[in-house]
Amino acid sequence: MSRVVAAGDEGARAIIDGERYMTLATADADGVPWANPVWYAPDGYSELIWVSNPEARHSRNLATRPELGIVIFDTSVTPGDGQAVYMEATAAQVEDGLDVFSARSVAQGMPAWDEEIAPAIRAGKNILISAHGNSLRAVIKMLDNISDTDIVGLNIPNGTPLVYELDADLKPIRHYYLGDQAAIAAAMAAVANQGKAK
Repeated sequence: MSRVVAAGDEGARAIIDGERYMTLATADADGVPWANPVWYAPDGYSELIWVSNPEARHSRNLATRPELGIVIFDTSVTPGDGQAVYMEATAAQVEDGLDVFSARSVAQGMPAWDEEIAPAIRAGKNILISAHGNSLRAVIKMLDNISDTDIVGLNIPNGTPLVYELDADLKPIRHYYLGDQAAIAAAMAAVANQGKAK
């Protein structure tokens, strides 16, 4: 059984703050439904921001029918004790939401660095991090001391290994992508174009 919590109450705020993914329910022009999870960042409790490829099915649906349903489910509870925030909304493209999105990425990515990754590196282990691009931005922002403004424009190609060589204080000596550099540049351009309207 799930409990529906109103978007304005404390339970809803805790779920919105505590979760990373929401489910979008969209429909195409013919009314054919589609649901999928997206990583989101709340801008207060009245707006939720996500970044999607314009060619993704939900993006194409929203371009013709901007009304959608949103569910954010509390994943911390045991089965049968579920709570969720359910919303009806209208999607709109925003130009100034990446700063909110980036700030949440950084806030959620840093505990993993401090609690797991850095101690393992100090113990002499080589670490492979495989994560959502937004979580990776948080680590790169910290390692390279990138500003809040500049981190928004950092395009990380999907599935391309990025190697960081660190000194004893975990400061970067150098970093580089593994693979064909022309293909990597094309992949970075593809990531940059995901947020652009057609």
